[in-house]
Amino acid sequence: MEIEELVHHIVKLPIEDRRRVIQVALKTIEAEQDDVALTDQQQTTIERRNEEIESGEAKMISLSEVKEEMKKRFH
Repeated sequence: MEIEELVHHIVKLPIEDRRRVIQVALKTIEAEQDDVALTDQQQTTIERRNEEIESGEAKMISLSEVKEEMKKRFH
């Protein structure tokens, strides 16, 4: 499955399922942390964003909404 196809399916999931996908992805990143050296600032940002998602503070938008906003900004 191509990444774009995967993203297309993920953004259609209910918010709780998308949160779960993010949590699992972050855990796999943490498990491979030795291979990917993150700066302290990057790690702090990831943790903060994850907390914002889990708390509902972050507004999740679909890929189509992102694309539309990018068109408005850069065209």
